Amino acid sequence: MPLLIKFTLYSVLIFFLISCSVQPVSNPAHQISFPKPVLSTSSITAQELSKYWWYARFKFVWSEKADTVNFSDNLFIAHQVIIPVLDAHHDDIQLWRFHRRAADDNAGHQFSFIFYATQQTAGTIFQQIENNSLVKQLLNEDILERIRLDDITQPKRQNIADTSDRNWSYAIQKSWPYYIMGVSTLWLDLLNQEITKSQLDTSQAIHLQRVHYKDINEQITRQWKEQGNHAFFHHISAIFGYESLEIRF
Repeated sequence: MPLLIKFTLYSVLIFFLISCSVQPVSNPAHQISFPKPVLSTSSITAQELSKYWWYARFKFVWSEKADTVNFSDNLFIAHQVIIPVLDAHHDDIQLWRFHRRAADDNAGHQFSFIFYATQQTAGTIFQQIENNSLVKQLLNEDILERIRLDDITQPKRQNIADTSDRNWSYAIQKSWPYYIMGVSTLWLDLLNQEITKSQLDTSQAIHLQRVHYKDINEQITRQWKEQGNHAFFHHISAIFGYESLEIRF
């Protein structure tokens, strides 16, 4: 049976998290500032018109025949690759999010960092990712199969709604990136908190770090299972006035 696990599906009802902020490990005093939603086309500035969506995809080595996927390896990228990017470019990235998935297809087990910024910012970020020593080590040790970065000379997705599901109404497509950035921010902050408690040493050998990240991932999963119903689902229901939700199978 194909395995398909998507981070966004896990978090489908967490709209209120838009206001969350992140405190990167590299600089605990720093917080990601959130942009205000663009509410009308007349308020879009010339600078915003030059921004596009960009994907940095990290494909992990994984046998599709395996019963489980080691999603804890995603934490390597989020913690040691993406946090430094957000720390360095938080003023230049208008929107960002994570996507986690694993399926029996060409993409396989993939962790993605998706962000909305100018071509110049994207080029700098992609260079930072390619030069990251951890990325090189994960590739050399056959934990990462490859990384795929968008071609900055060929920007394709200029509108805020361009990476949202086309099956949604345009209003939802346009608002959803702000919601999922909040979700991704909360997840990253949970990761940071668990890393602080575990006293992870990033100078250790990769196989020792993998043990720490596995434990951290389990702690985050436990919080999701035990507290997600009230902390997430109850409060998103409150935001929408406790109206019933139509669920189609």
